[in-house]
Amino acid sequence: MALFSIEAAFARAIGPDLNLGQIGTIRAVVQLLMLWAWLGRGFPQAIATARPGMHMTRGLLSVTGLAAYFYVFANMPMTTATVLVFAGVLFTTIGAQAILGEAVGWRRWAATAVGFAGVLVVVRPAATALDWTLAIGLYLAANGAAINIATKGLTKTEPTQTIMIWISLTMLVAALPLAVLTFTVPTPRDALLMLSIGVAGTLGQYASVTAYRLADVSAVAPIMYLRIVIAAAVGVLIFGETLDGLTILGATIVTASALYITIREAKLARQREPL
Repeated sequence: MALFSIEAAFARAIGPDLNLGQIGTIRAVVQLLMLWAWLGRGFPQAIATARPGMHMTRGLLSVTGLAAYFYVFANMPMTTATVLVFAGVLFTTIGAQAILGEAVGWRRWAATAVGFAGVLVVVRPAATALDWTLAIGLYLAANGAAINIATKGLTKTEPTQTIMIWISLTMLVAALPLAVLTFTVPTPRDALLMLSIGVAGTLGQYASVTAYRLADVSAVAPIMYLRIVIAAAVGVLIFGETLDGLTILGATIVTASALYITIREAKLARQREPL
């Protein structure tokens, strides 16, 4: 969550002029190069899969989600944008039970619902006008839930590096034509920020996929709420954004729900360990 917040901060620093085609292309290329450096001669073998259709679906979700993600963070305050992203955590918990067949107990449901309540406190739907940026943010929430569920499904048979390679290849194929059509020469500052987005995003994605491999998707989802607190801190310290009382209250509620599910899952893991 910290790495994804750093990635979002880099996008925020570029601002509304961010070129989605270029940033998507650079993000994909950086990720492929990092995976190639990590795997070495094992890189071609890591591409092999028996589930290309599922990988392409997951990759296309990432393409549309990443475009919405960068647009929202470039045009909205860090805290508000992050809160919108995590409106999708509730959808993730629902999907984990309905699609993946996970056993989602009342404690996970309660932690998710409390975290979602914290989201509503921050966003204040009645006081927020529905504009284009907000609509894209709401799409981003649903997209995030679909990505979480697809990732968990893939981790049952696919190694992390294979999932990441296919995401990168799909993103490169989709973003490169747009980058060529809309190409502009970035400033040295923006070029450095784009490269930094690629590094932070790659490391964050590896951590995220690994987390879904090690735990139920409905258990990991509430932990994502902690990113709201990280984003709020980045927004205040780096971008000079201000937080009002309701934003602080909502972030506190979100943090409490995430801490509860973390402690609860750790306790259950100890109980499951063999003597």
